[in-house]
Amino acid sequence: MLTIYSRNILGIPVKKLGRRLTGISQQISNLNPDIVMLQEFITGFYLFYFQPQLKKYNFFYLNRSFFTYGGLLIMVKKTIKAKHFKFSQFKDLGPKYNLHLADHLTTRGFQSIYLPKYDLNLINTHILSIYLSRRGYSPIQLEQIEEIRHFLKYQTAACFLTGDFNFSPNTPPYDLLLKDTSLTDASIKLGNSTKLGKNYIRKFDHVLYQKSRIKINSIRYPDDPFFLSDHRAIITSLQINRITKKTDFNNRYPS
Repeated sequence: MLTIYSRNILGIPVKKLGRRLTGISQQISNLNPDIVMLQEFITGFYLFYFQPQLKKYNFFYLNRSFFTYGGLLIMVKKTIKAKHFKFSQFKDLGPKYNLHLADHLTTRGFQSIYLPKYDLNLINTHILSIYLSRRGYSPIQLEQIEEIRHFLKYQTAACFLTGDFNFSPNTPPYDLLLKDTSLTDASIKLGNSTKLGKNYIRKFDHVLYQKSRIKINSIRYPDDPFFLSDHRAIITSLQINRITKKTDFNNRYPS
């Protein structure tokens, strides 16, 4: 059995950041998950808030000058072997103006890492932000989802995908992500995960898994002692079904 903690850690407005990062680190320590998958891990300097309390983990991320690639971090307990860590940058990062400039500074993409003991691929992503778009999604998000789908197509191990997708269920990129990939959204019944102001509450954070390969024992939002981020954390408990070994993905999907 594995427990996985996932969260966008930055939060808006960016106030009392040190206290909030310390609080998130303490929350992770208290929950003691096997795996941690974070988004908006903007800079390696954030490790000053994480490493003192979380010495039992190995940290997987890539530096890009002051920033980290994708603003993504995967933490794996040192007792669990992990290999084939990789960051894949999306081809289109969106326009280079206004708030979207931040997406170019930190880049956007997805991380992947393989756990041999569990025959499991972990995938952590942060999709292009829509920045309060009334449309509910961006066409560029469809292109980024296609890149994730292309990666998933060639995986033979079980896959667990989580992150900040910046789109809600029943939108075109969400439907595309589930199409012909055998992915199921384990978090669909949890309700909204993102809150920014009184009138902006949506479900942007998803936990997706292959139902034929993975069994979800439980999934929940842990309580926050105070405002830690505008995204709620998700803690998932799962186990691997080792009966089937063939890929669940539809290889007829065009590359």
